[in-house]
Amino acid sequence: MTRIRLNNVDLAWLRMENPTNPMMITVLIQYRGRVDHKRLVSTIKESLNRYRRFRQCIVRPNRIFSRPYWEDDPDYRVENHVEKEVLQLPANEASLQELINIKINTALDINRPLWKVTLVENYPEDDVIIVRIHHCIADGISLMRVLLQMTERSLSAPSNQAAVENPNQAGSETGGAGVILLDATQTAENSRPSPAETPAESGIGPPLPGKSSLFRKPTITEILAASARIVFRPADPPNILKGPLGTIKKAVWSEPFSVSEIKKIAKIKHATINDVVMAITSGAILRYIDLHNDARKRNIRAFIMVNMRGHSFDKELGNNFGLVFLALPLDRHQPVERLEAIKQGMDDLKASAEYAASYLILNILGQLPEWVEYVATRILDKKGTVVSTNVPGPRYQISLAGTPIRSMIAWVPQSGRIGVGLSFVSYNNHLIVGLNVDAGVVPDPERFLQLFSEEFNAIRSEIASLDQA
Repeated sequence: MTRIRLNNVDLAWLRMENPTNPMMITVLIQYRGRVDHKRLVSTIKESLNRYRRFRQCIVRPNRIFSRPYWEDDPDYRVENHVEKEVLQLPANEASLQELINIKINTALDINRPLWKVTLVENYPEDDVIIVRIHHCIADGISLMRVLLQMTERSLSAPSNQAAVENPNQAGSETGGAGVILLDATQTAENSRPSPAETPAESGIGPPLPGKSSLFRKPTITEILAASARIVFRPADPPNILKGPLGTIKKAVWSEPFSVSEIKKIAKIKHATINDVVMAITSGAILRYIDLHNDARKRNIRAFIMVNMRGHSFDKELGNNFGLVFLALPLDRHQPVERLEAIKQGMDDLKASAEYAASYLILNILGQLPEWVEYVATRILDKKGTVVSTNVPGPRYQISLAGTPIRSMIAWVPQSGRIGVGLSFVSYNNHLIVGLNVDAGVVPDPERFLQLFSEEFNAIRSEIASLDQA
């Protein structure tokens, strides 16, 4: 039986698993109508057969210094990983949210391949599926590409846009020489669709390079210097979004936001989509702090995930992203001021080696004893307060197992002692925020999302005033 050792980074993510922070990516897909269970199983089977990680389980040897490895599950059947459930009556959004929170707090079986799909058949008018996958299998960008390979183009989709990005497509201004791309960012100048848009431009996978989306390739010296700065960076101060973690996570999601509106804001300030959503996040955090009368220091940071795959696509999947530490401008009082500060902060990070340094640190931790990684992650986790990831989906409607998809929402895990995670998933010209929090740290996540909506409306109004002036 084939045994394949986990690579260093995937092992680092596996070992971050603990009762207070399961390392599991959760996705909610809502259909437009009903889906046939047998066809869903058949579609999943056909697609996942290309990737052995979905039919392998992780074996942890009992011997000291022995490394965990992937091994084929002799009892693997797709049918064992696709279950059917019904919501408690009355079946509505509240009972769906209750089921999602049960799933997000239920660990995957470590003795089986680390993924599960739940088909919910009695949601009013539409079926939904809940997908759970362990982070050690793949990162969000890879999983989006795997998902899109299962889908079909809807009849209304533009015929010149592919449902899945060509993994071998070259799209670099520098001839593909090591350009690193930020997940889901696009320059405002390139944000308008054209008849000749490529898949990357249409929002599937990483964007094509532009002035605001490029992370340059640093030298070894720069990476080592950035690693030292990360290690010796001061911790975030105590704040309302940090605290002792419990074992209960709570997942909620926002109303859909118009991607076209976000692009309008980005274009006027020469920013990116990611800049805008992080500026709105900063405003929502500021409003939440003020709501709870937290007068402590407000110089906090967000961990931003940076895709390091470019346009490549490895069938072994895995995790290939770095992290940058973005200071949130909570000292700025106007939404546009916060956007300008976020843009400047991200531009500075794009010129730095921080994303590569964080990847190097994870790579090293995966080679060291588990107790060393535990201590190191406890130190690193103190240097930020929230985790944020931005995963692009297609701009047009697609179908899975013959039924059109209405919306896609995701929730990211947080490592160590981080209690707040935000996922921004764009699909069919809408963006939905998935908020995953520790229930003890943020007992009212629904209120946070209300404040996010208020901040979105505030920055849109302020931008509209500037545009008319």
